[in-house]
Amino acid sequence: MANDNLRLYPIYACLTACSFWLPVFFLYFAERVGLRELLWLEAVYYACVVLAEVPSGYFSDRYGRRRTLLASTGCLTAAYALFVFAEAFAALALAQALLGFGYALNSGTDTAFHSDSLDEAGLGEQYGEREAKTRSLAFFVAAVAMPVGAGVAALETRFAYGLNLLTAAGSFAVAMSFTEPARAARDQALDSARAFRRQLAECAGDLRDPTTAWIFYYAVFMTVLNHIPYEFYQSRIESWTGPGSSWAPLISGLILSAGQLAAAAASRVSIRVSRRFGDRPALLSTLALQTAVIGVMGALVHPIVAAVIVLRSVPDAVGAPILLARVAEKVPSLRRATFLSLQSLAGRLAYSLWLLAMSVVVGGPPAGDEVPALLFLGAGLGVAGGLVFAFLSRRLR
Repeated sequence: MANDNLRLYPIYACLTACSFWLPVFFLYFAERVGLRELLWLEAVYYACVVLAEVPSGYFSDRYGRRRTLLASTGCLTAAYALFVFAEAFAALALAQALLGFGYALNSGTDTAFHSDSLDEAGLGEQYGEREAKTRSLAFFVAAVAMPVGAGVAALETRFAYGLNLLTAAGSFAVAMSFTEPARAARDQALDSARAFRRQLAECAGDLRDPTTAWIFYYAVFMTVLNHIPYEFYQSRIESWTGPGSSWAPLISGLILSAGQLAAAAASRVSIRVSRRFGDRPALLSTLALQTAVIGVMGALVHPIVAAVIVLRSVPDAVGAPILLARVAEKVPSLRRATFLSLQSLAGRLAYSLWLLAMSVVVGGPPAGDEVPALLFLGAGLGVAGGLVFAFLSRRLR
């Protein structure tokens, strides 16, 4: 059974990585709402992730990885169906809410499922490298999917969401074929009387270890920093091509495809980079790279920025396998999904608050002068965070 899970997991990861809509989500929303409402819609997504993140991790730890993944893919399927037909703000907000619930239910559970399946097969020591390889494959598949999504979106932006409706239904079918890992099942039996509050308290206790705490708060901060260029890169592309240009979706898809290929290569070597230079130096380097990307995006309106946007996904591609491997070492399986959900919740809550704060100072067309100002604020945040984490890293030695 564990071998079946290990065979199917890369397929599941690739299907969930097929974000056909990613090159055009900003353009899709901009066709329907203004920038202020667009930021509200993004805040709805992150707020719903916050609401579901920790309960989903606890549900996964106590009641099973498979059930949680089925709930996730069911929510995603419903969300994409709504995006295909939605026009009004309320319908878009409901779709964003379902999207947030879907990703929250998947967050942490997918990697915990992989880790538990490897443990059941006696291959637990291979988790870091195998997770990095799976992520590399998923990045490659995403690189193929994005120009396809951009191509169909050149005809109509909602068509990209229609393609994701198909892949979400496919991921639901794969999750139906999963079996619950035996180790997770034993942990659930042993832990059946543990209250949710105690589970959270034990996860908080894990943060008493200074290294675990550094990793946790770094991951939270990088969730915010990694999403800033994601939020506004389509606006910068539209600034080059002109508002309403049919070239914007295609250029966006090609840039993102190149970025996913770069991320695929970076993810594959991430564990080797960590072993050679150390975890914290490697992670601090990714923070510096993302800060530079944000700063250049804010400073220039020029096609050369396309090469910079290509690097947007590299920090997460390098950092995520390193972080997951360290969490797997330090946090027991019976609360690992809850811990990862807490980490993701904190990061998404922080970014949701950042979006709400930024929405206070904007108003006007999505490609207006406000976007560079928001990017400069994000770059300033990166510089400040880099100094803090570098200082804390030195204190850990």
